[in-house]
Amino acid sequence: ATLVRDASPEVEIAAVQSLGKHGTAGSAEVLASRLDELDVDGKDFTLAREIIGALARCADPAATGALERLAARKALIKRGHFAEVQDLARQALAFRRERGGA
Repeated sequence: ATLVRDASPEVEIAAVQSLGKHGTAGSAEVLASRLDELDVDGKDFTLAREIIGALARCADPAATGALERLAARKALIKRGHFAEVQDLARQALAFRRERGGA
């Protein structure tokens, strides 16, 4: 979980992908917490996209709630990748529903 905050972007992405694929209870909280720290609509979009994908694959049921919050967010001024992030979150939720929650 500490590697999702590594100084190396490659290590961060590998850690995120690993949590999504092999994570257990608590993985979704780690991923959602990291997502909350990022500028998902701006400079951190690439990592945010990886985290959204990991949440889609994550076996932890809490991943659904994290994705729902992301898909439902609102902004007066939609900047950067706002629409793309919402669309990715909606696609991730659809993927989770197709797979029965994970």
